[in-house]
Amino acid sequence: MFRVIFLELLKLVLRLLAIAVGIRVPSHKQPILALPWGNHWKLFGHHYPYLRVYFMPASRVRYGWQEITLEPWPVPDFPNVRPISEAEQKGQAVICVILAHTLRGAQAAISYWQKSGFTVEEIVVVYGGRETDFTELQHGQKFHVNDVRLRVNPAPSKKQSYQGVFRAVAPFLLARKEVGYVLFVEYDLIPIWGNIKERLVELISGRGADGLFAYLCRVDQTNAPHYLYHLSDPNFERAWEKISRREEKRVVLQAFGACSFLTREAWLAYAEVQIPTQIYLEIEIPTTLHHLGFRVRPFPHVWCQYLTVGEITKWKLQQAKRDKAPWVHPIKV
Repeated sequence: MFRVIFLELLKLVLRLLAIAVGIRVPSHKQPILALPWGNHWKLFGHHYPYLRVYFMPASRVRYGWQEITLEPWPVPDFPNVRPISEAEQKGQAVICVILAHTLRGAQAAISYWQKSGFTVEEIVVVYGGRETDFTELQHGQKFHVNDVRLRVNPAPSKKQSYQGVFRAVAPFLLARKEVGYVLFVEYDLIPIWGNIKERLVELISGRGADGLFAYLCRVDQTNAPHYLYHLSDPNFERAWEKISRREEKRVVLQAFGACSFLTREAWLAYAEVQIPTQIYLEIEIPTTLHHLGFRVRPFPHVWCQYLTVGEITKWKLQQAKRDKAPWVHPIKV
């Protein structure tokens, strides 16, 4: 109890210090507290969009002082640089790939996504739980993934990977040329819209993208916690050099991992590629697709505003509907 009270008081003191002497960044509502600490500086608090540090241009030569500022990268908007000859003629059908690790969660998710417009045949379940439960799951399109990197906990520090999920679905996708798009969701993402397939295809086509991600942002040279943690791996910054089609080989992107919408080409390319070091999925998937030459873009803000809510209540679902959000996350079943 004393520890909780102490931490709350500490947070209050830091907030007041930030208001008094913090750095004001246009992209952030609250000032950012940065304090000198030995031979470096410490930034307190969680800041999103993530910030990079750089020296500001000067209007004249100044020997006495220079100015440093904090600023996020622009929203990622890199072009597709894949050769036209590699572009595949794809169909317009959409499948929904659900990742689940409990029998009850998988069953509930299948029901949710059928109500949103997917047929039973268009829903694929990738199961990461016990094999005994997997055999009990009554569903035609299902795959069991026995991948140690799928089950790690905590996910970011153990560098959880979804590549095993992508590889499990790849043969199914290759056998169905009519499928042009894949919606990937974790089982606890609840859809609200009833015609979500058509809206997704319209959105990805309108943005000229090969992949859509929630909270997609550029994080290299920033204070993003997952990026900074990965920098302790000496192979991390060179991870994409051999496969990259880009001039800038060390661009790093990050996105929320609970949902994404990809073309079949993007899905199959990520399933096939080999990355020489372990990287957390929220960095690995969008960054790998970017360096393979695909154009990845963010979902609109309205699509993301209910992705990180706490407990799902009836009132919260009604509020999400009023705000025209397509889905809500999380719910644990």
